[in-house]
Amino acid sequence: MKVKVICTFPEYSGIFLNTRSKNILLNRDPSNPLRPKYPKKYGHHVTLQFAPGQAINMRFASKVDLAVVKHIYDSVCQLIVVEPVSVTYRNLDSDAVTITDPDEIVQSLGGVDNVPSTPMYITISTVYDNNGEKINHEYSEELLQRYSDGDPDVVCEEFDEPLTLYGFCAMRCEAIVERGAIRKIERDLNRRSGPRDTRLRE
Repeated sequence: MKVKVICTFPEYSGIFLNTRSKNILLNRDPSNPLRPKYPKKYGHHVTLQFAPGQAINMRFASKVDLAVVKHIYDSVCQLIVVEPVSVTYRNLDSDAVTITDPDEIVQSLGGVDNVPSTPMYITISTVYDNNGEKINHEYSEELLQRYSDGDPDVVCEEFDEPLTLYGFCAMRCEAIVERGAIRKIERDLNRRSGPRDTRLRE
């Protein structure tokens, strides 16, 4: 079924982990020091900028090596702080070029306007709520601030051996589709899934 997309707009730019790196973060094996502590799992990207401008100068699809610097958590949220240590991209001759200079890495990720001044982080997991207060990945900013302020209830673990994750520069976009397209998709899914699925669940 074809659905007409009217327009798309950028939701956020980021570094999106590959499958192997996501599996490292979300592996619940007791030997994994970064295994999810809480039921709501994330562990898939570093957000660089929300609602970036259309003229963002970012090397899309570049491979980024991320060093895990710290593992920080409290009673409701868990994250890792990461640093980009190299960026690999293809030049006009399709040759692989790897850069490791910190200033050049910032430029390849879109420049100072696109790279956050605060530490880069990946939320691994959170609880669903805390005494009625909804908790999600946005709480990570608060957790980082509490760590920076020396809150004794925030735990920080560092690694004796370096751990590297891998991701790619990309942008997540939201799509606006033609009027009635969602109902068309719903009817199509219901038709394929049979009588047990009577409606599309959100």
